[in-house]
Amino acid sequence: MYPLATAVVITLAMVFNYTNGFHDAANAIATSVSTRALTPRVALAMAAVMNFVGAFLGQEVADTVGSVISPPPGVPGLVIVLAGLIGAIAWNLITWRFGLPSSSSQALIGGLVGAAIASGTMVEWNTVIDKVVIPMLLSPVVAFVILKQGVENNAAYARLVMEAADREWRATQATGGKPLKLIAGPFVLVSSASFYGADKPSTLAEFSPYLSPWADTARILREGMAIMCEAGDPNCLKAIEIFSAISPGGRRTEVTLTRRWLGFENAPKRFMIATIPPRQ
Repeated sequence: MYPLATAVVITLAMVFNYTNGFHDAANAIATSVSTRALTPRVALAMAAVMNFVGAFLGQEVADTVGSVISPPPGVPGLVIVLAGLIGAIAWNLITWRFGLPSSSSQALIGGLVGAAIASGTMVEWNTVIDKVVIPMLLSPVVAFVILKQGVENNAAYARLVMEAADREWRATQATGGKPLKLIAGPFVLVSSASFYGADKPSTLAEFSPYLSPWADTARILREGMAIMCEAGDPNCLKAIEIFSAISPGGRRTEVTLTRRWLGFENAPKRFMIATIPPRQ
């Protein structure tokens, strides 16, 4: 055994785990926090719980990382692993510092492969190509094909829905010319739509005060809000009835939207837009 070398490698592995945590956690929660769909505390708690649960559901990623190289036994093998860890940690810190989205798992694989090449150690290229390179190149192609076929959720219509909500809000006399600072509806739709709002609205995702604790009743009555959902969504229609009763004087409009992107046209979808004006 080589206790000192082993201890150094384990310590560096723990450091990598730490950088992996704050590096990939930011990537995982960036959208939900930046759109104000979730608070940072709630988003981080969800990410931590799901990552912990995921460790019990499979170890395919760990198996892949462990199978990309065949290091020699003893200290030389530990040094190769140590070099791979240092490279992965450095890459995590660099991409974190400059805000670049990057996969820690692929950084570790790249570090190990680079250390193996530099030391003349065997690299399992079949594993690298089949489980890293091909999925990395193929995934955007598959996503593009799916997009072309129109197999999308309502987030694809977020900009159009937000534009319709802004128009309805301005057309509602009871708003008194106040800016639209709050939108409500299904999580996927409103978290994407808030990016396109002229007044950078916050979100009341799924009409849940737990997911959006900043959108309490007092704020809704003070600022008003716009509700957006796919026409026929029973939960959303029920919420519209409830909030319209609390603050009457709003508008309710059904719009049909067709999304066009890069020459592709999706099937038209009907959405319900309801404005809940602030109480005067």
